Amino acid sequence: TSLQASDTVQVVVNPATGGGTVWKVAYDMSGGADFSTITGAVAAAAAGDTIRVIKSPHTENGILVSKTLTFEGLGGASNMVVQAATNRLTAANRIFESTVTNIAITFRDLTLRYGFARKNIHGGAIKMGGYSTLVVQRCSVENNDATNGLSYGGGVYCRGTTTVSECTFSGNKTAKGGGLCHDAGSGAYPFGVYNSTFSGNSGTNNQGGAIYEIRVAGWTSSVYNC
Repeated sequence: TSLQASDTVQVVVNPATGGGTVWKVAYDMSGGADFSTITGAVAAAAAGDTIRVIKSPHTENGILVSKTLTFEGLGGASNMVVQAATNRLTAANRIFESTVTNIAITFRDLTLRYGFARKNIHGGAIKMGGYSTLVVQRCSVENNDATNGLSYGGGVYCRGTTTVSECTFSGNKTAKGGGLCHDAGSGAYPFGVYNSTFSGNSGTNNQGGAIYEIRVAGWTSSVYNC
């Protein structure tokens, strides 16, 4: 069901939710941006707000998220890149991480690349580790790595309810689940991937080049048109 599912700050009604503030981010503060970093926008945002990246490529990593937020790119994934570093395997960290429970984070219309999860930790671009809800829509997750030890999810790792739709996962690498890892953890959290493409991802332990799932009793999963 999840799929069918002074400085002056400009306040914009979020068209996806009907409420909340849209905070604009541009690394050079162009285009009427409110912040030069996503981290700064996250700190200012309230639960339910949207953070819109309006200048590409935006380079930032280690972004910690502890509230319900939407992250989106202006003009779609082909036009808006968020990268952990300017080159692959040089980043100090993944791009986004959340470890708290009972929140919902949405990513849409972004390219996420060059994230690097180090020291046996999961999720090259995105790690959701706290039994929350993750939605990834119309994104390209490419050339991310979680390659040390037995890491899971070269592109995305989520422990909790996960819905992915209209996305491309390419060139991501890890031990298990090159593109995507869903971890049901201690609960029966549903998992769905729809109308998405996986290519050139690799699991170095020969487990889940595209997708790897960690299941429990009562788990439900759906993969359609991929």
